[in-house]
Amino acid sequence: MDSQPTSSDIPCEFLSPLEFSLHSGLSIPTVRRYVKSGKLPAHQPNGRGSRILIPTNALEILRNQQASSTSSDSVAASDRSRKHSRPSPDWMKKRQTTEQRK
Repeated sequence: MDSQPTSSDIPCEFLSPLEFSLHSGLSIPTVRRYVKSGKLPAHQPNGRGSRILIPTNALEILRNQQASSTSSDSVAASDRSRKHSRPSPDWMKKRQTTEQRK
């Protein structure tokens, strides 16, 4: 008798959003948001409204995107902090001078 292959015997080329979130450390809503925005490749075999399948190589794609964006994010964050810095209000200046006198 031939034994039927089980799901664990068949190599999986796709992951569900839940499986992808477990492997990547992202939350399920974040995975779905990344799929919707195009950050992650995905496939819906039965059309819109069906299950979402994410290729296993998307983990590598995500890691590469995160590695390249970390260096640019630190520069962008420092630019944003300078861009939005505003002078302190007068009441804070008064508080700071009284604290310095003590």
